[in-house]
Amino acid sequence: MLTDLTIENIRQIERGTNMMDDIYCMIKFVELSEEIPFYANRVSDDNFSSSMWSRLDNEEFGVPGFPPTNYSSHPATESEKSDEVRATRDNLLLKTDWTQSSEDLSATKKAEYKTYRTALRDITNQVGFPFVVTWPTSP
Repeated sequence: MLTDLTIENIRQIERGTNMMDDIYCMIKFVELSEEIPFYANRVSDDNFSSSMWSRLDNEEFGVPGFPPTNYSSHPATESEKSDEVRATRDNLLLKTDWTQSSEDLSATKKAEYKTYRTALRDITNQVGFPFVVTWPTSP
């Protein structure tokens, strides 16, 4: 979760089309190798997003750009991205369900699939989840 990470830098802070509620930026966290696009909304049910909106609106990291940028779409919130990653993971698990009851696979191959499926389930524990995910390789 982003709340567990340390902010290293925030740049490219811009108001969205809805100036009162939307702020976009790029955030670099110490624990992640790449910066991520971030959408903060004043009235988000995502606590990190609404908290960051307050900090960005109060110019803690610099003055947001003006006039507002007319984004055709905004970066996914943590909650939206989490749902997207979980859906992909669940689909990969579903596609490999058969491996655990198959009579055609060797015990070694079944064990490889079991390890793979465990790694898929553990994706939510990765540092940077849901914005940075390292997907395991299918056997």
